[in-house]
Amino acid sequence: LKYFVVLRPLPSGCGFCAMTETMQAGGTPHLYIGSSDMADQKNVLEGLPARITDSCPMVEPKPTGGVWTYRVAEPFYTKQGMENVQEALAEGMISSAAGWAGKLSEALMKYYQVPVAFPTCNGMTALMVALCAARIGPGDQVLVPSVTMVAVSNAVIFCGGVPVFCDNEKGGLNPGVAEYKAKATPKTKCLITCHTYGVGADIVGIVELCKANGWILVEDICEAIGTKVNGQLVGTFGDMACASMYANKLITAGDGGFIIARDARLHDRLKSLLNHGFDPKYHFMHFEHAPNAKINGLGAALAVASVAEIDNLTVHR
Repeated sequence: LKYFVVLRPLPSGCGFCAMTETMQAGGTPHLYIGSSDMADQKNVLEGLPARITDSCPMVEPKPTGGVWTYRVAEPFYTKQGMENVQEALAEGMISSAAGWAGKLSEALMKYYQVPVAFPTCNGMTALMVALCAARIGPGDQVLVPSVTMVAVSNAVIFCGGVPVFCDNEKGGLNPGVAEYKAKATPKTKCLITCHTYGVGADIVGIVELCKANGWILVEDICEAIGTKVNGQLVGTFGDMACASMYANKLITAGDGGFIIARDARLHDRLKSLLNHGFDPKYHFMHFEHAPNAKINGLGAALAVASVAEIDNLTVHR
């Protein structure tokens, strides 16, 4: 399994989680990895069913001295990207309102041959924006893979929906049509398919399944930027597709992501949803809840130069 996910309500008034993890003995805690139970870390598994506790992984080990270094991935960026960042800094074009975000949008539209593409601050917010655009709300069920990053189910929950986990098909890295059909109910409104480790899902069959049932299809292509199925880029099969541009992804903005859509009519709605729900006619009237999912100018400046390298990177991946 890639990740072991336990979904439980957050304690009221919890604020941001405490910084408790470190991979350096006696050193500074990890900035972002904290405890999900700040009151008593020893009881973090208390109350969970035996099917979870019996197969729970061991507590993360820590070095007794010195530092453990895990070599996971090297970020790829180009000399042109570095020059773009220097230019953005010199000109003060560092925010989401700078021209670099628009240039990245244009590069993504050209590469994926779609009418809509918006950079975002990360992959999860891209998913949240897609689900908001699909009008996922309380009681709506969304079919999701059980073996994937927790961001997928978290995005569903933050939008008020209910993630329904679907196991991988036998011998595969993604759920197939049969696995999704087995978990579908009359409350199913959307399906999110991943292309885990860059291996394309049975996307042609999944498209037909969604069309037959009237479900919105969102492709999570975080690990599959540049992957093709039957000669077609994944991300261009569904209604919308979302990607991450974290440092370990094929192209990176440091932290970042993007959302693309095949239907030009989604342009204005997605543009509004990733920017607090601002309305072009009534700027400070917000007609629906929406996140702030915009990318910063420096990240966009770095990433835009890498889009032209996607196919070369895919060959070497």
